[in-house]
Amino acid sequence: MERQERILVDCKEANRYRIWVPNLRFAHEAIHSIPGAYWISDLNRWVVPVEHDTLRKIVTRIGARIRYEGNLELKSLQQELQIRRYSKQTIDAYLWTNRKLIVATGKNPKAIDEIDIREFLQSLVSDGRVSYSTYNQAISALRFYHGKLLRKRRVYAIRPPRRVRKLPGILSQSEVARILESATNLKHKLLLTLTYSAGLRVSEST
Repeated sequence: MERQERILVDCKEANRYRIWVPNLRFAHEAIHSIPGAYWISDLNRWVVPVEHDTLRKIVTRIGARIRYEGNLELKSLQQELQIRRYSKQTIDAYLWTNRKLIVATGKNPKAIDEIDIREFLQSLVSDGRVSYSTYNQAISALRFYHGKLLRKRRVYAIRPPRRVRKLPGILSQSEVARILESATNLKHKLLLTLTYSAGLRVSEST
């Protein structure tokens, strides 16, 4: 079986990855082509701006797999989640959220404070593409790692948001009239009229 190359990924600055790639010309050329990427010869690492799908693009071009190191390794978090028999999907989600926070701050996990976490969560809300369940899971992931494992008690002051319940849509009089008129069977029409006028549930009218 052909051995798959790997890249090592860490984060020491906000919104920037530090990446080690195999000593292959095409691998370095692939990263060099990314706008804003630069080489640190003393560390033998590339510094790459964090953008949407940056890592995926690098992995696709090089044909390698990712191995997180340093601040992004989160080995203790992964082990604790596995010991507690969390599902693989939840483990991946918790690791993803905590890594995203580290990348946003550029800090070692132990140095991240409550303000960093609140600002990160606010950015998720501002992004506008995060559902209630995803946002709630992000809070749980951060509280698990920073609260339970790193023992930062102030993290528990961050509460999940209240779920906003949307009111059901209401039909206009003309829309109701069209529905009633569409019934050609007298029995069905009577049933629809009775259900609407009495405000019955479907289960109550059948």
